[in-house]
Amino acid sequence: MLISVRNNDQPRVFFAHSTHSFGTELEARIVQFLGKQFSVICPNRDIGRLKNWKGFLQIIGWADAVVVLEQEGFITMGVYSQLLHALKLGIPVWCIRSLPEGFAFFQVERIEYQPNRTNRNYYGKLILKLNDSPVQPSIH
Repeated sequence: MLISVRNNDQPRVFFAHSTHSFGTELEARIVQFLGKQFSVICPNRDIGRLKNWKGFLQIIGWADAVVVLEQEGFITMGVYSQLLHALKLGIPVWCIRSLPEGFAFFQVERIEYQPNRTNRNYYGKLILKLNDSPVQPSIH
């Protein structure tokens, strides 16, 4: 299955991830990987702090797709809000995971409110399509 975006000229991907992973080596590797195929909007690199978190939702509306990084199988409340907004707008959402053979994309079908009792920062869980099968990123 090929990943497609709404704008074939210059596909814009919003990289949704927790502030816990801002400035990490993993974030840098993912942004570099995504940057080979997409124009990446990385919140802390490209936007910085906003007075109102709803500003991020407006920026997501400009994206052709959203790529999300989970943490221990969960997403934080801010990421949950971003993904919920993207899905309501019909913007494709993909989960990116680091596997031994490299990064892989998994299509997100929906998100569920499911707080993790051991870590109150974790707010929701991704529900993936196609029995967790990775998809091959491609612009067409």
